[in-house]
Amino acid sequence: MQTFPDTDDALQAIKTRMPSAMLIDIQLPEGELAGTEFAKLFDQYSTVHVPVIFISARDDWQARLAAVQAKGSAYLTKPLDFNELVERLENVTSKDTPEPFKVLIVDDVEILAEHYAAVLSSSGMEVKTLSNLDQLLEQLSDFKPDLILMDVHMPQCSGLDAAKVIRQKDELLSVPIVFLSTETDPLKRLYAMALGGDDFLQKPIEDERLLAAVQSRATRFRKLRSYMINDGLTGLLNHVASKTLLDSEVARAQRQGDPLGFAMIDLDHFKAINDSYGHPAGDRVLKSMARMLKKRLRKSDLVGRYGGEEFAIILPQTDLKTAEALLNDVR
Repeated sequence: MQTFPDTDDALQAIKTRMPSAMLIDIQLPEGELAGTEFAKLFDQYSTVHVPVIFISARDDWQARLAAVQAKGSAYLTKPLDFNELVERLENVTSKDTPEPFKVLIVDDVEILAEHYAAVLSSSGMEVKTLSNLDQLLEQLSDFKPDLILMDVHMPQCSGLDAAKVIRQKDELLSVPIVFLSTETDPLKRLYAMALGGDDFLQKPIEDERLLAAVQSRATRFRKLRSYMINDGLTGLLNHVASKTLLDSEVARAQRQGDPLGFAMIDLDHFKAINDSYGHPAGDRVLKSMARMLKKRLRKSDLVGRYGGEEFAIILPQTDLKTAEALLNDVR
């Protein structure tokens, strides 16, 4: 990490070594918005995208607008919360690719379902098709899709009735259901939406439109879901989500005969930290703990803040010996 008092020194350094990210104060000796002007100049001539995080004592519209127009990745106000700064830097410099969207296609016409699957898979999505509705709830529990693409007219039952069954389960209330049908009656389409559908696409549908519709709704759902299931302080799963996912993983492990590990972590003497240094210090401890757990555990493991200074860890397909070794290493 290198620091520079003005834009001239920073520009000279960038010519010899390209940074992974830049942390720029809005106000510099050169002017009130010199930081954003420097970022725009750099972006204009650079062939490589470098994420920029702006910091400032200002919290007004003009400063924030200038940061957005300079393509800032984040805007943090002083005094800085250094845990938040570290998290933002990790996010903008992370090399991890986002998890592919998971789409479950429910259609009794297998040729059509396979075509839709090929279109969505070609864009990097993970897709499963289902023609037998008797397996629908099981597939939803195991696959955990970001979106359900469902035909309205099927011989076993209508897609509308299937949607009503899905919406009976609390953990599936927010999963987007996009109906596919040749139906053109606007009243029937509105009725379908009232039963729990999020969109109605008319067959035949162009591949580009199908892809755009699925991507936009899956993106929105994943963002909304993160607000619903994640703890506001640590970003880990919240209490309710941890319990819901544990129930789901227990059911799946029993159904498939797989081992499953579960661990509770409690921080000793945490109350003494709050009493001695104040709750902001305790919050920093919890954030640091959450960040360490996410880094040290595997991608398949599910980490939640169970409450206060307690953390819950779900370890799918993990036997007791492996779980014990993993958690002792974290400890």
